[in-house]
Amino acid sequence: MGQNGVALQSLVELSTLRAQRVPGLHSVTVSNPSIVPDSNSVWIERHKDDPIVQGESVDWALERLTTAVRTAGAVVAECRLPESHVIQLGGPSYAASAGKEGPRLPESSESLLLYSPSPNETVAIGRDSRGLVHAILELVDRLATGNTWHEALVINHPVAQSPALEIRSIARPFSSDVEDLPWFRSKEFWDAYLDVLAESRFNRVCFLTGLQYNYPYHRQNSDVYFYLAYPYLVDLPEFGVSIRNFPDAERQQNLESLRYAAKAAHRRGLHFQLGLWTQAYDFKTPHANWFVEGITQENHAAYCRAAVVRLLVEVPEIDGLTFRVHIEGGVEEGNVDFWREMFEGIASVGRPVSVDLHAKGIDAEILDAAQAAGLEVTLSPKYTGEHMGLPYHQAAVRELERPPENESKALFRFSEGSRKFLRYSYGDLLKHDRSYKVMFRIWPGTQRHLVWGDPVLAAGYGRQGSIAGANGIEWCEPLSFKGRMGTGLGLGRSGYSAEALRTAFDFDKFRYTYRVWGRRLYDPDEAPEATRRHLSRSCAPSDVVRVEGALAHASRILLLLTTAHSPSPCNNTFWPELYLNMSIVRKAPPLPYGYDTADPKTFNGAGALDPQLFMGIDEFVKWLEGPKTSPRYTPSDVAEWLQREADAALSSVRSAERPDWSAEQTRLLIDAEILGHLGRFFAAKIRAGIAWSVLERAGDREAGEKAVAHYRTARDAWKAASDTARVYHFDLTYGMEQWLRGHWQDRLFAIDDDIEELQRRLRSILPSEQRSATGGLLTLAQDYRTARIDGWEHSVPAGYTAGDDLRLDFRLPGAVRAATLRYRALNQAERWQEASVDLKDGGAQSIVPGRYLTGIYPLQYYLELQTARGGSLAPGLDADLANSPYWIVSRVSRGPE
Repeated sequence: MGQNGVALQSLVELSTLRAQRVPGLHSVTVSNPSIVPDSNSVWIERHKDDPIVQGESVDWALERLTTAVRTAGAVVAECRLPESHVIQLGGPSYAASAGKEGPRLPESSESLLLYSPSPNETVAIGRDSRGLVHAILELVDRLATGNTWHEALVINHPVAQSPALEIRSIARPFSSDVEDLPWFRSKEFWDAYLDVLAESRFNRVCFLTGLQYNYPYHRQNSDVYFYLAYPYLVDLPEFGVSIRNFPDAERQQNLESLRYAAKAAHRRGLHFQLGLWTQAYDFKTPHANWFVEGITQENHAAYCRAAVVRLLVEVPEIDGLTFRVHIEGGVEEGNVDFWREMFEGIASVGRPVSVDLHAKGIDAEILDAAQAAGLEVTLSPKYTGEHMGLPYHQAAVRELERPPENESKALFRFSEGSRKFLRYSYGDLLKHDRSYKVMFRIWPGTQRHLVWGDPVLAAGYGRQGSIAGANGIEWCEPLSFKGRMGTGLGLGRSGYSAEALRTAFDFDKFRYTYRVWGRRLYDPDEAPEATRRHLSRSCAPSDVVRVEGALAHASRILLLLTTAHSPSPCNNTFWPELYLNMSIVRKAPPLPYGYDTADPKTFNGAGALDPQLFMGIDEFVKWLEGPKTSPRYTPSDVAEWLQREADAALSSVRSAERPDWSAEQTRLLIDAEILGHLGRFFAAKIRAGIAWSVLERAGDREAGEKAVAHYRTARDAWKAASDTARVYHFDLTYGMEQWLRGHWQDRLFAIDDDIEELQRRLRSILPSEQRSATGGLLTLAQDYRTARIDGWEHSVPAGYTAGDDLRLDFRLPGAVRAATLRYRALNQAERWQEASVDLKDGGAQSIVPGRYLTGIYPLQYYLELQTARGGSLAPGLDADLANSPYWIVSRVSRGPE
């Protein structure tokens, strides 16, 4: 809709959907395709016998629709007139009455159907109340951008949609009493925020407490408001637990705010989740702003159980609870008794309350305890470490994430010991016969302050968030962790120093981000017009596609970087958006990078978050000197992709018609421009790193000079980003350490210092010490690209039988000289295997042996191909980086395990 409009002539095609097929609709035969409405009135009709149209969420959506109709210039009729435009609302029974020839309502929950049987009728149907709310809000959205109200309400082509993911959740963490208490206690905030979530087709919101720190026992902990949330919300005098000098009135105010948020979520049809990530009570810090008293080891479990029960009774709209069950939550790993008491307490409330258990540190005993209490359990692993990467699930974890041979850390016996592979991934959770749900949590690491918005990558998440039957995604919203670790400044969460760019609510800046995420998680194949409608309200008409393109290309940059180059999966150290420069030549100190990066702990030595498909810089240069087997994506590939996306983003920004920019368009394009410059920075720095690695291996002085030149180019790009970012305050705080706060401008010193160090080392190389270049290694490193081969064909088998060999057939182009099959169970605890591929007359065949196919997990696999041009991968990554680079096949029949 929007500026694309509805061509009423196309209603001739819909005239076959005669109204007599739907009881209650009058029959219209379209004889004049340019028909206009007979009146300015709209009649909204709910079928009385359909329970789906009666709930409070539908009432709320109808209020929005009524307001939208009036705002668009029509009159909402008090009775049905013959000439009124009629909007009919119904559920599945209403859809069934349309007859076999009518448009079909999808079968899955939350599905919707919209169509116009005639020019003066609109039918909105939902499979359930949420589906109907989605349908009604779609009409509201169209009314806000249509050229006329009638044009907006006429559905040119039937719209039938169903969700790709069962769970589409937003997590909003509480990180700072200074920055978060104002919005938490604001009814206006919750109403506006939850409106945005519902409009964007999210179906769950999680208010997250207890994540202010990574570990509760650091002496520097200061802001502990809601860290142990219970005593800030409920009073249990029988335990003698209190917060020193904490007013009862403030506790009651917090409880009322939580009640309001939960009720407001329900009113919009949203599941309300409460996150209680920390159960610790003694923070052992002299700097805390509040001190909890009265909890002891003896009453700890009983108090927490009683407090959870009281919360569930006081706020009956709480649908689920989220817990962190490893030591960072304050309960010793292996202490099943504590969790058993908690789970039994939750079950005793007498209504369904689901539990979401953060996967890090989870073991079978805790899972069994939750299920023994009769609770519905969801396990929630991290999607791509504590970051946001490309949409596919990394093909392997780093060696540093594998369980140690000697498990010596008693406090971390699972999370750093036998279950360490679950620290940053789905680990071994994706079994065929699992009794729990799986929801992936996208952690706030890669990009948290600048606007994100790429419909293509968001659609990739929508498709791949259900890998192996997983249930969905919870995304930690933009600005998550703002003011964390006691760094709240009270300058506004969005951080603008420019008055003209500030918004009423912090999320207003990210409305487009929410829309792109929510709607593409719901329907990855949705037409582009659905997200463009939002841009059409704030951008010059000629700029809508330009702004969309600028944000799309800019938004791919840091996600690609995180996947391909990551000094750490931990968001508390690596923040590429406001990157603290890592030296190309100096060994990194323990923090922020040294503790979590393999030797030699330099930029060149840092590997990929997915080491199965991407090489690090030093690894790449060393590989070039060998036989070049086992192709992977190289730093040269990554630098080229980053440059491509950065150039496209900046070109779109510069082509926009600057005099027409609204405040929102300005905000969006400023962030796209910053990200574009960051893309150029990382592309040039990777090239500098490659050249310097060649110098170190081959003694090629020219390579060193190239490295310095590339580094200066990177520095210029960072300077451009920092200049553009002057609209932001000069201290954006997401933690107390230098690398978690500050501004782009204060990062320049470390970049300049590293360039000077490269120059100093280059000057120290005497001509007599320079070794000859090894076979043109610099040229090879600069020019090498992992070949992309098109023309292959493969149909994924319908399934495999446990214990039987699995034959895989391919058709490969003639350029392929050799191929290797890589395969692995969908289990990050296992390593990849390989099998030969038999090439013959364009056909190819490989066998996965039955002894490997136990039936416990799905199988993932891909091909390594060799051509005269070099190595390639199939399926590999597409140009838009949104697809899965491997295939997956599941078990079709149960075999021996």
